[in-house]
Amino acid sequence: MKQTKRALPILVLAIVWATSFGEQRAWAGGTHFLVQLHGGFAIPPTGGSDLSLTWGFLAGYGGRWGSSHLRFYGLFGFDRASFTDDGVHQPTGRAWSAERSNNDFQVGLRLLLPVWWRLRWYAEVLIGASYLQGELQWGTTYPLQSDQWSGLLTVTTGFEVRYHQNFATGIRGEMRWLMNDSDPLPPVVGQEEAGSLRFTVLATQAFLF
Repeated sequence: MKQTKRALPILVLAIVWATSFGEQRAWAGGTHFLVQLHGGFAIPPTGGSDLSLTWGFLAGYGGRWGSSHLRFYGLFGFDRASFTDDGVHQPTGRAWSAERSNNDFQVGLRLLLPVWWRLRWYAEVLIGASYLQGELQWGTTYPLQSDQWSGLLTVTTGFEVRYHQNFATGIRGEMRWLMNDSDPLPPVVGQEEAGSLRFTVLATQAFLF
């Protein structure tokens, strides 16, 4: 059983590597620079917050791996998501509202593989930092504010259709892990602290040249 578990990752890598040497598809070659704009929805790290609109961009440089159709891109990216929340502080009966934003700066690597016709699949691992800002309005008191930096790790997978040599449109899903998830605002009004995981679903538009 242990040997089977050890062999599984090797088998998956072997299949990806073997399929990358087939007939060239989805214009696997010909460009090195990538600029991607994306926007969509972020699921909040706390249950009470509203779904957020999020947007960002990626820029990268890459190339083909030898004679394979596998491509690698070194990436730099920025993303922003804002969340709102409100409620009533039970002990005092005072209404409160909160706004939080995440500004993420990351670098990482994309592995891309043409799948069929003009369809391409990719996966990314990015690491960086997130600047968290928050403001809590509680009754008639002055708003409480907080800001801090947190380490950030993001894992992404997505599909895109390269309908032109210089353009590709697709969809991607992300899981973002904040390494420092301590937010001082929620406990003030009796909320649980925000979780460390944030999920996003995004539409993408890539420019290749």
